[in-house]
Amino acid sequence: MLRRLGLNLGQCIGLPDHDDFSDPPFKRMTASLILVTDKDAVKCRRLGDERLWSVQVAPRFSDETWIQRIHQQLKSLRS
Repeated sequence: MLRRLGLNLGQCIGLPDHDDFSDPPFKRMTASLILVTDKDAVKCRRLGDERLWSVQVAPRFSDETWIQRIHQQLKSLRS
């Protein structure tokens, strides 16, 4: 996503789900700025690494009427 938006990214690493970051991979990185998802940023806050910045993403559905259809289905369950 970031590359599609025109960012020139140096190094990219995948972070495992549910990692407690007891051995954070960032300490081995020399980058002056490290981008992580909001989800990982919450877990990394305690690390105190000022290079970490959170990238916020918003969902975009391929079918824009999806949310209205779900809403109608939920309303029909109440009846």
